[in-house]
Amino acid sequence: MGKVTVFAIDGCPHCVRAKTNLRDRNIPYVEINLTKHPDKRSDMLSLSDSLTVPQIFFNEKHIGGAIETIALLELWDTDEEQAVHGSPHERYEKEIKSVPDPKDPRLQPSTQPPAKEPVAPPRYKADKVKIPKIDEDQSILDI
Repeated sequence: MGKVTVFAIDGCPHCVRAKTNLRDRNIPYVEINLTKHPDKRSDMLSLSDSLTVPQIFFNEKHIGGAIETIALLELWDTDEEQAVHGSPHERYEKEIKSVPDPKDPRLQPSTQPPAKEPVAPPRYKADKVKIPKIDEDQSILDI
C-alpha cells in the first residue's frame, strides 16, 4: 500500500500549510520530523536535492515543497480532473495507495530515538551586564 511522505520541522508555517491541504482532502501522510530526527535530513537532501522543508513524496516520486504540492492538489480539485479521476481522495486511492510501499529506506521513518531538545542554561542575577550611560557625542567604542 503506497504512501505520502512529508519531511517537515517543528514551527514551519509552510509545512503546516502543506499538511493541512493534504488533511483537508483526506489524504493520509507519514511525517518525518527533522526536528526530532535530524539523522533523516541527509536522506531528504539526497532524495530531493533541496535543503528547504517541507519536501513531499508520493511514494518514491518527489512532488516538491508546499507550493508545488498545493498547486498539484488544487489541480486535482478542478472539475476537469475530477471528471476523469474522481475526487482528490479517490485519486490518492487509485494512484498512490494502490501501489506497493516505497522500497527506498530513506523514505522510512527513523529508527533512532527522537533527539533531545537542548535545555537553555539557567540565568542568574550575577549574569546581568550593566551598560554604562554615554553622552550623545560619545560612541560606545570610546568607553
